[in-house]
Amino acid sequence: MNEFELQTRVMKHKSVKPADKFVMMCILKSVDWDTWKGSVSQMYISTEYNINRRTLTRTLTRLSELGWIKVDVIRVGYDKHQTTITVNINAIKPQGQIVHTEKDKLSTPIRTECPHREGQIVHTEKDKLTTPIRTDCLDREGQIDPYINNNNNNNKDINEDINKDQADEPIKYVSRMEAIVYTNKFHPRDLRHLADDRDKVPLHILNAKNKRLEIERRVAVVEEARGSKMGHHERLNFDGSQRDEDAKIYHAHSFEFKNIRKVW
Repeated sequence: MNEFELQTRVMKHKSVKPADKFVMMCILKSVDWDTWKGSVSQMYISTEYNINRRTLTRTLTRLSELGWIKVDVIRVGYDKHQTTITVNINAIKPQGQIVHTEKDKLSTPIRTECPHREGQIVHTEKDKLTTPIRTDCLDREGQIDPYINNNNNNNKDINEDINKDQADEPIKYVSRMEAIVYTNKFHPRDLRHLADDRDKVPLHILNAKNKRLEIERRVAVVEEARGSKMGHHERLNFDGSQRDEDAKIYHAHSFEFKNIRKVW
């Protein structure tokens, strides 16, 4: 099976949400078409195809449950993980192929006398075509007939599908203390599904130890990006700036501080 056939199977699958199909197509564009494997991170897919991180996490879970993909994450260094996605092409089965009967056959074609449409076939009303029959002819040199298929169900805004997908799932919130009880069980590097738009886990939902580890993770990201280590005083200033930044975004009287969206 080649990549085109697999993409066609995905798009024709009726039991999968349009938003999930879109994510699956993004994955297919990111893996090797010979082995159907690829080292691709959620961050890359989210950024490259403009998909909300939380929506992407839920979608990957659903695709894994379908058996379409397998996601393997291994640690390759401090706060560094390599994600490998494997596509199970045997699980993506074709659905409901259309078989044409004798009644579907077109009637005998009619040829017009138009010299500019020589060799073209115009079908009769018995063919039940959606486009009108044109037998008239004007000087059509250099002109192109625009055709808009208003019945094409594929002309959908994928963002609308994603928003609809999100609307289908009621938003649940927990208290700050409930969130802290949950995050206590994990290292901050394993809480990426709780990261906000900054790609940082908010400090107010972490205990003291995890706050320190999260800031150390942020330090490592900055150091890796610039290719050099922070000095002692720079490290202290960075620590303070990160705490101030979180305090401004999630101030104690804000809704976001007291109500944590449950995504686990």
